[in-house]
Amino acid sequence: MASTGTKTTRIAAAGLPACPVETSLAVIGKKWKVLILRELRRGPLHFGELKANIDGVS
Repeated sequence: MASTGTKTTRIAAAGLPACPVETSLAVIGKKWKVLILRELRRGPLHFGELKANIDGVS
């Protein structure tokens, strides 16, 4: 198992922020970010529930 320093280095080398929240937002992408966060504001959802709640997701 890699140490925290190694994970941070690997993430930084990939061009992603070291902060998990920033990394998640960078990976989700601009188009769906706000819609996904809106749906998850009350708590976790299964992918199928999330997909059903957002129009246009395939």
